[in-house]
Amino acid sequence: MKTSKHNNTMRSFLPVSFTKTTRETKRMILCLAVFACFATGTAFAQLKGTYTIDPGKSASSTNYKDFHSAIADLDSGKRYDGGSANGKGVNGAVVFKVADGTYNEHLSIISITGSSPANTVTFTSASGDSSKVRIIAASTTGPIYYRSNILYVLNLDSVAFLNFHELSIISTGYLGISHIIGAKSSHDITISNCFISGDSSYNGGDLIYCTGMSGNYDLKLLNNRFYLPE
Repeated sequence: MKTSKHNNTMRSFLPVSFTKTTRETKRMILCLAVFACFATGTAFAQLKGTYTIDPGKSASSTNYKDFHSAIADLDSGKRYDGGSANGKGVNGAVVFKVADGTYNEHLSIISITGSSPANTVTFTSASGDSSKVRIIAASTTGPIYYRSNILYVLNLDSVAFLNFHELSIISTGYLGISHIIGAKSSHDITISNCFISGDSSYNGGDLIYCTGMSGNYDLKLLNNRFYLPE
């Protein structure tokens, strides 16, 4: 009988609030875990797989209407073509297949979150013909990007594991361009089977210009064509 009383007494010492506190603690831990996901950015989507850049199609989760929106989604999770953002950053290899056409844009790519030897980002001609995908800085139309008061057609700043394949990158008829492609603190960049050109109005700089060679490495130029008239 004493044992029974002792057991009953022990049960009576377990406060009702103990169970409630445990549940509240679990809820608090769950809330903190959810908050941590948002704070570290893991709750946000990132790009992975194949996308298109095609102004002839509607903006969608897989199609961008211009380079500006695709690049903005990569580096900041924003779009300007009316489509839903997929970024920022990548969590797998990404390929942008670019439709034939002329793109009057100045491009600037800065620091892509998640890029790595396995998670590369590639811009390539969908048709496989560099002459049919023309990125031309012919005027100040569209966003303009300066770095140290220098204007580029393609500006690469603190980026890595980035590929450009079978594209034409051209400056024509706009005197403000100092260099066609500029790279700063960037590495593992491959430009292949591209056509890179200035014209008679070109401002006398370099077709490809690297700022601070110690910060740039593994920049590969493979089977490209270069043209700069006298």
